[in-house]
Amino acid sequence: MSEPVQVLFRLLRGAQAPGPAVRVARLLLLGALLPGALSAAAAQTDALVVHARVVEVVPVTRSERVAEAVGDCAPAHPGAGAGLDRLLAWDLRSECRTRVTTREIVEAYRVRYRWNDHEFTQLMDSPPGDRVPVRLVVH
Repeated sequence: MSEPVQVLFRLLRGAQAPGPAVRVARLLLLGALLPGALSAAAAQTDALVVHARVVEVVPVTRSERVAEAVGDCAPAHPGAGAGLDRLLAWDLRSECRTRVTTREIVEAYRVRYRWNDHEFTQLMDSPPGDRVPVRLVVH
């Protein structure tokens, strides 16, 4: 057994309460004892990837006003030979209305998650599931 693993064993054996240092030591020990417990990228950068529990997901939206024509807004011109009444009806057309609506567009998601008795918030492009991966860098 390598010396760093022996140090981790001693730290865990003498720990009274599972504080943050003990939890990190357990993760390090797990990574040292179980090949494949760390992802290849995390192992190369001295980082651990853990999964934190998602507490809340709130869509971040913006409002957009949309104007649209409703009704017969482009009737065909009656033509040169049409009578005055048809020309006036075409010119004074009242079937065309503009309706303005507002719609909400989701731009991101504000995700609040909990790991190691601490809460963190991050903006994400898509809604996560029950857990989010968190990269822990070990110095």
